Amino acid sequence: MIHIRENLVGEDEVHILVEGVLDQKSILILSDVCSQHLKTNKRVFLHLDGLLDICRQGVEFLRKSDPRIVIVDAPEFVRLSTCG
Repeated sequence: MIHIRENLVGEDEVHILVEGVLDQKSILILSDVCSQHLKTNKRVFLHLDGLLDICRQGVEFLRKSDPRIVIVDAPEFVRLSTCG
């Protein structure tokens, strides 16, 4: 299960706080949330410090994410799995 909270900062950026597990189902939800903001030309800051676990597909999602998505506060297990 994933919990996503969105905080708009000004007109051109949004901070998305993610808590829980990034699995196959939650990737779709997070992808939709990010896409909606990217469509309106916002820069997305993805705060992952509340992430408890991530699946292989979640790692790929983060690796291949749009360059306008900035990953912030990723736990060490996420940083290690997205290296390379």
